[in-house]
Amino acid sequence: MRNTRFAQAILDEIRARLPVSHVVGRLEVVLKPAGRELKGRSPFTQERTPSFFVNDVKQRFFDFSSGKNGDIFQFLMLTEGISFPEAVRQLAAEAGVALQLSEGMWDSGCITTRSVERHLLGMPLPADLEDGFEKLGREGRIGGALALNC
Repeated sequence: MRNTRFAQAILDEIRARLPVSHVVGRLEVVLKPAGRELKGRSPFTQERTPSFFVNDVKQRFFDFSSGKNGDIFQFLMLTEGISFPEAVRQLAAEAGVALQLSEGMWDSGCITTRSVERHLLGMPLPADLEDGFEKLGREGRIGGALALNC
Protein backbone atom coordinates (compact mmCIF):
# COMPACT_ATOMS: atom_id res chain seq x y z
CA MET A 1 0.00 0.00 0.00
CA ARG A 2 1.25 3.50 -0.77
CA ASN A 3 0.87 4.94 2.76
CA THR A 4 3.53 2.84 4.50
CA ARG A 5 5.24 5.92 5.91
CA PHE A 6 2.19 7.62 7.39
CA ALA A 7 -0.30 6.42 9.96
CA GLN A 8 -3.79 5.88 8.56
CA ALA A 9 -5.20 8.14 11.30
CA ILE A 10 -3.08 11.05 10.03
CA LEU A 11 -4.24 10.51 6.43
CA ASP A 12 -7.86 10.29 7.57
CA GLU A 13 -7.50 13.50 9.59
CA ILE A 14 -6.10 15.36 6.56
CA ARG A 15 -8.96 14.06 4.38
CA ALA A 16 -11.52 15.12 7.02
CA ARG A 17 -10.16 18.66 7.19
CA LEU A 18 -9.73 19.21 3.44
CA PRO A 19 -12.70 18.45 1.19
CA VAL A 20 -11.81 17.28 -2.31
CA SER A 21 -13.67 20.30 -3.73
CA HIS A 22 -11.35 22.63 -1.81
CA VAL A 23 -8.19 20.98 -3.13
CA VAL A 24 -9.56 20.86 -6.70
CA GLY A 25 -10.67 24.49 -6.43
CA ARG A 26 -7.07 25.59 -5.95
CA LEU A 27 -6.51 24.86 -9.65
CA GLU A 28 -9.35 27.20 -10.55
CA VAL A 29 -11.54 24.31 -11.68
CA VAL A 30 -15.06 25.73 -11.63
CA LEU A 31 -17.29 23.19 -9.90
CA LYS A 32 -21.07 23.38 -10.08
CA PRO A 33 -23.61 21.29 -8.15
CA ALA A 34 -24.87 18.19 -9.96
CA GLY A 35 -27.07 16.21 -7.59
CA ARG A 36 -24.98 14.98 -4.66
CA GLU A 37 -21.76 15.72 -6.51
CA LEU A 38 -19.98 18.67 -8.06
CA LYS A 39 -18.98 18.72 -11.72
CA GLY A 40 -16.64 20.75 -13.84
CA ARG A 41 -14.26 20.62 -16.77
CA SER A 42 -11.37 18.24 -16.51
CA PRO A 43 -8.06 19.64 -15.23
CA PHE A 44 -6.33 16.81 -17.14
CA THR A 45 -7.77 17.26 -20.66
CA GLN A 46 -9.11 20.05 -22.84
CA GLU A 47 -12.87 19.60 -23.06
CA ARG A 48 -15.96 21.69 -23.66
CA THR A 49 -18.46 19.74 -21.58
CA PRO A 50 -17.91 18.91 -17.91
CA SER A 51 -16.92 15.31 -17.23
CA PHE A 52 -14.97 15.81 -14.01
CA PHE A 53 -16.90 14.90 -10.85
CA VAL A 54 -16.10 15.50 -7.18
CA ASN A 55 -17.86 13.88 -4.25
CA ASP A 56 -16.92 15.40 -0.88
CA VAL A 57 -18.87 12.77 1.05
CA LYS A 58 -16.92 9.92 -0.55
CA GLN A 59 -13.74 12.05 -0.57
CA ARG A 60 -13.08 11.10 -4.21
CA PHE A 61 -12.83 12.63 -7.68
CA PHE A 62 -13.42 10.97 -11.04
CA ASP A 63 -12.57 12.30 -14.49
CA PHE A 64 -14.52 10.50 -17.21
CA SER A 65 -12.51 12.13 -20.01
CA SER A 66 -9.15 10.79 -18.84
CA GLY A 67 -10.20 7.94 -16.55
CA LYS A 68 -8.20 9.41 -13.67
CA ASN A 69 -9.66 9.18 -10.18
CA GLY A 70 -8.64 9.13 -6.54
CA ASP A 71 -8.49 11.14 -3.34
CA ILE A 72 -6.88 14.48 -2.50
CA PHE A 73 -3.40 12.95 -2.33
CA GLN A 74 -3.76 11.35 -5.75
CA PHE A 75 -5.15 14.60 -7.18
CA LEU A 76 -2.14 16.57 -5.99
CA MET A 77 0.26 13.91 -7.25
CA LEU A 78 -1.35 13.97 -10.71
CA THR A 79 -1.69 17.74 -11.08
CA GLU A 80 1.61 18.82 -9.53
CA GLY A 81 3.77 15.82 -10.40
CA ILE A 82 4.92 15.24 -6.83
CA SER A 83 5.43 12.10 -4.76
CA PHE A 84 2.95 10.71 -2.24
CA PRO A 85 5.02 11.78 0.82
CA GLU A 86 5.33 15.30 -0.58
CA ALA A 87 1.57 15.45 -1.22
CA VAL A 88 0.93 14.36 2.36
CA ARG A 89 3.33 17.02 3.69
CA GLN A 90 1.74 19.80 1.62
CA LEU A 91 -1.83 18.87 2.48
CA ALA A 92 -0.99 18.34 6.16
CA ALA A 93 0.46 21.84 6.32
CA GLU A 94 -2.61 23.26 4.61
CA ALA A 95 -4.97 21.35 6.91
CA GLY A 96 -3.02 22.24 10.05
CA VAL A 97 -2.25 18.60 10.85
CA ALA A 98 1.11 18.01 12.51
CA LEU A 99 3.12 15.13 11.12
CA GLN A 100 4.76 14.10 14.36
CA LEU A 101 7.25 11.31 14.62
CA SER A 102 6.87 8.58 17.21
CA GLU A 103 8.92 8.77 20.40
CA GLY A 104 12.34 7.23 20.10
CA MET A 105 12.69 7.92 16.39
CA TRP A 106 15.32 10.59 16.76
CA ASP A 107 18.81 9.27 17.05
CA SER A 108 21.43 12.02 17.20
CA GLY A 109 19.19 14.39 15.26
CA CYS A 110 18.45 12.09 12.33
CA ILE A 111 16.05 9.34 11.39
CA THR A 112 17.91 6.09 10.93
CA THR A 113 16.92 3.05 8.94
CA ARG A 114 16.30 1.15 12.15
CA SER A 115 13.96 3.79 13.52
CA VAL A 116 12.07 3.94 10.23
CA GLU A 117 11.58 0.18 10.22
CA ARG A 118 10.54 0.04 13.87
CA HIS A 119 8.38 3.13 14.23
CA LEU A 120 7.01 4.09 10.83
CA LEU A 121 6.39 0.66 9.42
CA GLY A 122 5.44 -0.81 12.80
CA MET A 123 7.55 -3.91 12.30
CA PRO A 124 10.34 -4.61 14.77
CA LEU A 125 13.57 -5.79 13.23
CA PRO A 126 15.27 -8.99 14.35
CA ALA A 127 18.19 -8.36 16.71
CA ASP A 128 20.82 -9.43 14.17
CA LEU A 129 19.53 -6.89 11.64
CA GLU A 130 19.46 -4.15 14.27
CA ASP A 131 23.08 -4.93 15.10
CA GLY A 132 23.93 -4.83 11.40
CA PHE A 133 22.36 -1.39 10.97
CA GLU A 134 24.26 -0.09 13.99
CA LYS A 135 27.53 -1.48 12.59
CA LEU A 136 26.88 0.11 9.19
CA GLY A 137 26.21 3.42 10.92
CA ARG A 138 29.44 3.25 12.90
CA GLU A 139 31.40 2.43 9.76
CA GLY A 140 29.80 5.35 7.89
CA ARG A 141 28.23 3.08 5.29
CA ILE A 142 24.67 4.22 5.89
CA GLY A 143 24.24 6.86 3.21
CA GLY A 144 21.46 9.27 2.32
CA ALA A 145 19.21 6.45 1.18
CA LEU A 146 19.27 4.82 4.60
CA ALA A 147 19.56 7.79 6.96
CA LEU A 148 17.33 10.83 6.68
CA ASN A 149 18.00 14.39 7.86
CA CYS A 150 21.57 13.52 8.93
